Amino acid sequence: ETSRESKKDRINMENNNDGNAAAQESSGKSNRIPTRLHFQKEFRLNYGKLSASRMEKLTQTLQINTRLRLLNLESNGMEISEYEQLMQVLDSAAVLEILIIRGNNLGRFDLSMLARCLKHLTYLKNLDLGQNDLDDDAFHQIADSILTKLNLSRLSLKLASITFTGCHILAKLIRSSHGLQEINLSGNSIGDEGAILLVQALEANNNLHTLDLSSNNIGDGGGRALARWGESSKLLRSLNLYANFFTFKTALAIGELLKYNKSLHHLIYDENDTRHQGAISISEGLRRNSTLQTLGIYGNRLERHSAIMLADALVYNNSLTQLQLDFNDVGDEGAVALAQAVRVNESLLYLSLWNNEIGDLGGVALAGCLNDNSTLEFLNLFGNQLGDLTAKEFESAIRRNTGLKMLNLKLNRITPQWERTLEEVFKNREATLKI
Repeated sequence: ETSRESKKDRINMENNNDGNAAAQESSGKSNRIPTRLHFQKEFRLNYGKLSASRMEKLTQTLQINTRLRLLNLESNGMEISEYEQLMQVLDSAAVLEILIIRGNNLGRFDLSMLARCLKHLTYLKNLDLGQNDLDDDAFHQIADSILTKLNLSRLSLKLASITFTGCHILAKLIRSSHGLQEINLSGNSIGDEGAILLVQALEANNNLHTLDLSSNNIGDGGGRALARWGESSKLLRSLNLYANFFTFKTALAIGELLKYNKSLHHLIYDENDTRHQGAISISEGLRRNSTLQTLGIYGNRLERHSAIMLADALVYNNSLTQLQLDFNDVGDEGAVALAQAVRVNESLLYLSLWNNEIGDLGGVALAGCLNDNSTLEFLNLFGNQLGDLTAKEFESAIRRNTGLKMLNLKLNRITPQWERTLEEVFKNREATLKI
């Protein structure tokens, strides 16, 4: 959503309520749009509300702006009549490439009007309609506009009330829009049947590299279908499956995806129900994988034996840079195994073990591994059971370690005296301590 154009080509009117001093200062008068808007390439009206007079001035200005590339109208509270004015102006904004209209409670009338308008925006590449209530009829009109006139590369429908019925329309769009590279469907309710429909469509799309299906009520049927598609995809780089209804059965398929996929960089699998049986498969996949950079697996009911399996994979994996294991049950035994892996691993930059029932035995091991590892930059041990023994080991290790940039020890059992000692150690370092 952020253009690479110079700041000189941007105008930002965020929080642009009437009477806003900054907005009035930039315009000279409260109802006057600056002349420079005639030449801007980015125009942001997000999180504000324009009066009727300012809307009129804005529409007049946009009618003669032939350079506009980005228009952000997120959560601006405009009324239907104001949208109608703006949509009429957008008909002439032929060079617009990015249009953001999320969070505006658009109704059927607004969406129908937008669908007609989209047919004129033939340069549009990025469309964000998230946080609007898209009923099936309105969504069908928008999809038809995209299919017949546009060649989108990114489409966001986050929190847009998309259900299984909407997936029929979306599947048709995916099959036909060969330029589509990113889809965000986070926070909808497509379920298993919707996920399977999308997978069938995705098999006909050879360009998609980013897919977000987090929080979509998908179970193992849809999860395994997605994993099988990902296993054979040659372009998939980012897959977000956060907070669905997956059990170890989907995790088994995810393990196979990790074994054979050669393009995936980011996998977010947090807040599912992997447990130990699924962790074994994911660990085996990670051990053989050479491309994955980020793995999020927090809140998956993993216990210490699962952590030991993941630690073994880290010894052999040389691509992973971020590992999130928060809200599991790693315990001391799992933390010791992870520490041994980090000691020899040369790629991991970020390790988060928030709330994992780790005591001093595991804490001392994790601190001690920093004596031999200068790669790790971020270590999060928030909310465990670490005491002064761990603090003492960190005090010694930090004096020798040159790589760590952030250490989080908040909400542990370290006494005030040792907290002050660690703060002193960090004073003369270009690093952050949270304690």
